[in-house]
Amino acid sequence: MSRISAVAFISSLVLPAAGQALEQPDCTRLEPWAKGFAGSKPTALAPKVMVPGQLTGGKAVQLFGQPVATWSPTDFNAVRRMLNECRRAARKRHDRATGARLYKAMHAVSRAMRPVRDMQQLRTRSARVVDNMVGYHKVPELAQVLALGGRALGGEDVTGELGRLDIGRSFRDHIRLLRRAHDYLPSGEIEALQARLAAGRREAAQAQADIREEFEAAKRQLEAVPMNRQGLQILQRLNRLPVLNKVPQRDAVAFRTAVMHKRRLISYAVRRQRARAEAARAAQPVPLKRRLQGLFAGDQVEAVSIRGVRPGITYAEARQRMQREWRFGTGVGGDVLSKEYGPLGRDVRRYKQQQRRDGGMFEFETMDDRVGRVQFTEHYTGPLRMGVVRDWLVERFGKPDRQKVAPSDLTMSWSEDGTNLQVRVANHALLRWKARTRYKSAVAVTIWSDDYTEFVARAKARCQALRNKPMSQLSMQDRLDLLHGCR
Repeated sequence: MSRISAVAFISSLVLPAAGQALEQPDCTRLEPWAKGFAGSKPTALAPKVMVPGQLTGGKAVQLFGQPVATWSPTDFNAVRRMLNECRRAARKRHDRATGARLYKAMHAVSRAMRPVRDMQQLRTRSARVVDNMVGYHKVPELAQVLALGGRALGGEDVTGELGRLDIGRSFRDHIRLLRRAHDYLPSGEIEALQARLAAGRREAAQAQADIREEFEAAKRQLEAVPMNRQGLQILQRLNRLPVLNKVPQRDAVAFRTAVMHKRRLISYAVRRQRARAEAARAAQPVPLKRRLQGLFAGDQVEAVSIRGVRPGITYAEARQRMQREWRFGTGVGGDVLSKEYGPLGRDVRRYKQQQRRDGGMFEFETMDDRVGRVQFTEHYTGPLRMGVVRDWLVERFGKPDRQKVAPSDLTMSWSEDGTNLQVRVANHALLRWKARTRYKSAVAVTIWSDDYTEFVARAKARCQALRNKPMSQLSMQDRLDLLHGCR
């Protein structure tokens, strides 16, 4: 019963095979049957479906092959035509009494058509309504609704109980129609519909029990979500559970609110965990010795370079090294305004996450087409051990010619055979850029030649001389030098 529709089940009980037409008895059989209408008493097919008894007896089924409860309006009209043809035949042979009986039978058949039509319409609509109600498991009160539907089919007035249920208008209309169907359907059909509703009620009760269990399991999962990143992924899945579309809206809203609240708690906990981890990592000293060993080339000050980058090489060579070996780039506008090179943004993030540094930045100063001075500055996310760095530098380049020591800053300088080296180690940022505010320490390595020192001195002297000259005595080249070469 529960696996077939009410329409199909009721049809199998009361309807003839599809396309089956009424039989067409001749007048010799119709005239005796029509005679019985004179003393025929009305028969109730249903409380409000009254038809002449002559249409409900076994004689009518023998004549037409189908019970009157299954007749369509077309069938009624066909029976009327049969009776009318017999009446005409009786009039032709001047049999007035038979013609009168046939005429009364025609009117009796016509009057029976409307209540039977109403019964058939209620039969079809009721069966469809039952199918719709049984198949709609989204309403938690469905079992109660189906129980009220069965009682309404039995003739009970369930309006008061219906009003206390939180259901939609369509269900109320369905149950009102079933109450009306009680007056228009035969008892056998009423019982069949009630059996379908009872089976649906059992299915609905089981479905709701399964939904409640599934929802309770979801709430238990929500309580057990761990307070970590994996928990955020679990919450995302829980927020899309299909069961949330089956429970009452207020329960679904409460569940999703609880998910949102827990997501905030986990996000806060994850941020705190990450901050503690970052703080712990930032508190660990950076192993700078290993970095300096990979950064410097040359054991003597006169031969020192930053992996091949040093004063004396052409600026074109330095630029090629920046692009090919270091994979560094310049800022907006290239190297026209400043000859500064640093890593690209994605590399800065990779350096910081994997090696606790920003990758460094080169700044070149040139004399004509050659490099006269190069400075490399790099920042780190943790503190530096000053003593370890100082000991390594002394071991590598010897005792410095000059040294400046402060609690968080160490500067060491060497000069040898025309080459100058200065290393500054600081437990604070050296470049005051916004991007460097989160770094804890820095190293700046500067290498320049005596030739560059002399070049700068001559340039300053020339600039001073040009500034002291009257404007009227300055050549065009002098003015260009003042504009671009003097600061």
